[in-house]
Amino acid sequence: MPLLPADLAVLVSATLQNNPVIKSAQARRRAAEQDIEVAARAKWPTVFVTSETQIGGISTGTDVTALHIDQTLWDNGARDERIASVTTGAEVSALQVRLEQQDLAIQTINAWQALLSAQRRHNAARATVAIIQGFKSQMTRRVRVSLCWQPALRACCRP
Repeated sequence: MPLLPADLAVLVSATLQNNPVIKSAQARRRAAEQDIEVAARAKWPTVFVTSETQIGGISTGTDVTALHIDQTLWDNGARDERIASVTTGAEVSALQVRLEQQDLAIQTINAWQALLSAQRRHNAARATVAIIQGFKSQMTRRVRVSLCWQPALRACCRP
């Protein structure tokens, strides 16, 4: 009766797909990738449109619409530094995902090996018990038949 899944690769794959630590690391990586997109959008102008019917609490009677466009012309390299920083953060997040996957795969393989070892020890113990049961049956038959039970007993119990 096999106690183990049929394939170690299937077990490792299922572990890596369903482990919450891996899913968390992958979510952090996706967030870091989105941070890159947000930082890159700082290169584009920001557009604001406002529409008011009152200015300073006084009704104007007509709608006043304003269009504002903000564009940073020069920031002393802060925008590029921010993009480089979040890109590095995304690379670190991707490496952390791979590291978590490797650690979990090693833990899974170690558990598999421990399980195989325990299963083999269990099988060896069962085989030993079966052999001892056979010796016990043989000794019981000899004693019942009264065939030279003393030499048989000495042979069985000899160190």
